Amino acid sequence: MPESRPKQALVHAPVRTGEGRFAPGQTGNAGGRPAIVAEVRELAQSYCADAIATLHRLMTTSDDERVQVAAAMALLDRGIGRPVQAVQVTNNATEVGERERLDLSKLPPDEFQQMRALMMKCRANSDQTTA
Repeated sequence: MPESRPKQALVHAPVRTGEGRFAPGQTGNAGGRPAIVAEVRELAQSYCADAIATLHRLMTTSDDERVQVAAAMALLDRGIGRPVQAVQVTNNATEVGERERLDLSKLPPDEFQQMRALMMKCRANSDQTTA
């Protein structure tokens, strides 16, 4: 049975750090986006004016109110964007943002040291982003 696509060269996995992030100078997508994605996007964009005209026609001439509403919503979504949706997140009935105190002294010594190292790393990252 013949293969329908050419064989790709074997690519080595990029080097990652201990945290699972890419090491400096490494990337997870060395080849970049395939050219076909840009071609498809360009082709789709060439039909935008016709698509909007179709939505307008459906909104103004359809006998079905559901079609009119769907077309109107599609035009509004693309014209001014979708409305912002508020989301409230809770954790064990405690609002996110409130700080809970953890008693780290109850951890075994090795876990305490791991937790301390993580907290120091977070603090250092936080200091870098706010500086």
